[in-house]
Order: sequence, then C-alpha cells, then structure tokens
Amino acid sequence: MNVNSRFPGSTHDSFIWSQSRVGEFLRTLSEEYMGSFYLLGDSGYPLRPWLITPYLPEPPQDTPESRFNKKIKHIRVSIEQCFGLLKNRFRCLLKDRVLHYAPKTCAKIVNSCAVLHNLCLENNIPLYNDQEDVGDGNNFSDALAEERGNLPHNNFLERGRHIRNFLARTYF
Repeated sequence: MNVNSRFPGSTHDSFIWSQSRVGEFLRTLSEEYMGSFYLLGDSGYPLRPWLITPYLPEPPQDTPESRFNKKIKHIRVSIEQCFGLLKNRFRCLLKDRVLHYAPKTCAKIVNSCAVLHNLCLENNIPLYNDQEDVGDGNNFSDALAEERGNLPHNNFLERGRHIRNFLARTYF
C-alpha cells in the first residue's frame, strides 16, 4: 500500500496523484517492461498505458467494455475494503475520530499506521476486533470526467485507450 498524507482529506485524489512520484515511477517501469502490469484507477484519473480507467460514458450492456467496467467497479470495492481494514486496525483514522495534532504530526501518524498495518499483514497479525470492515461514510461513486484531446501527454491517453480496449476485448 502506498500512502501519501501530505494533503488534507478534501484534496481530490487525481491532484494528489499528479503530485506523487509513484506515477512517474510506474510510467518508467511500464516503458521498461512494455505493459507487464497495470494500475487500476477510477474515472477521476487520466487514462494512461500503465493506469487503466473505466470507459466513459457507460458503454452499452453486454459488451466487452461494459463487462470491463463492471469488473473494475468490483475490484474497486475490494480496494475500499482494504482502507476499511486499515481504519479498523487504527481507529484514530476513522472519519468521526479527529486527530488533534498539527497537520505534519497527523501526516506522520497516518504514515505510521500504514507501515504498521503492512507489517501486521506481512506477519499475519489479526485485527484486534473481528467487526465488519469500517467504512468512513463517504460515497465512493465515480466522478464523471471528460477525456479531452488537448490534455498534456495526449499520446499517453491514446496508448491507454488502445491497451484498455485490448484488455476489454481479450479478457471480457
């Protein structure tokens, strides 16, 4: 799990992504290994050869594209459940619990929780409480984003479309 706690919770995910070094690292890795892996993102992220997003607008039913979108939504639920496990293990991260510290200290707490959570998973340390996964009350519906032809790195967008189409038609 990669965590970036430098921004407040109200900051849009795609902005945080654009400020992260992870995107550049994945781009370099993708070019080196020519499509050996893909990162899945929701429609708020830009389509790239290494970052695969759903089709917009929603494609017609019973097409490879609609099955692809359905699978992406299913995977996204699994990802949100991972965040729920982290919040269940470290209840200070829940929405209703406010960290009463300076922002830099809060960022360190969030990063520390993520590191400790990863260590717990690696060492098969169970959750303290066997309650159901805790959500944070947010609606994680996909934000509709228009794919514009004048975006920077438009060749990335076109290559991403090509790869997404290949994946949808080959596997769905």
